[in-house]
Amino acid sequence: MEKRPHYVYILADKVKSIYVGVTDELVRRVTEHQSLLSNASLVYFEECKAADDALAREKQIRAWNRTRKVELIESLNPTWADLSDPALRSG
Repeated sequence: MEKRPHYVYILADKVKSIYVGVTDELVRRVTEHQSLLSNASLVYFEECKAADDALAREKQIRAWNRTRKVELIESLNPTWADLSDPALRSG
């Protein structure tokens, strides 16, 4: 049986408040967040092969201070662009 990938993701709002989460359905989960918080943007995500790996990574990132989380986001997304925007998706 093929295992589904899991994702660790970071959402931010207009004032750059940060939320870290984990899911096996990234698009669905981000859509849920955005329906509740209309100004939530997906600013970072990474794929993990197993749920345990994703949960461990989420826990690790949540333990970091804000500066380190911002550095992680900006290492791959320096403009904090909304990665959930269909024009920015790679496939």
